[in-house]
Amino acid sequence: MLQAYGRTVLDTDDTETARAKIEAEIRRLPTATWEWLNQSETNELGDLRVWQVLPGRLPGGVRVLGVLGIGLTGDSNPEPPAHGAAGVF
Repeated sequence: MLQAYGRTVLDTDDTETARAKIEAEIRRLPTATWEWLNQSETNELGDLRVWQVLPGRLPGGVRVLGVLGIGLTGDSNPEPPAHGAAGVF
């Protein structure tokens, strides 16, 4: 998650400051929503799930809305194909 949204996060930032900086980056995407999951003593920042709704067209010009959901966890590999504890996403 820090590779995707943490360009302003410092190692010295506390959890709330880091989350605020990450959320500020996500807010730059006009159609994105997010939620924090699985915060614990061993995963203080928690896991981040982000959705972005993107307009698109099917063959023949039919307009559709697509939803892209990406879950970023501390145990996942951001390189394609991304593998997390639950498998490929």
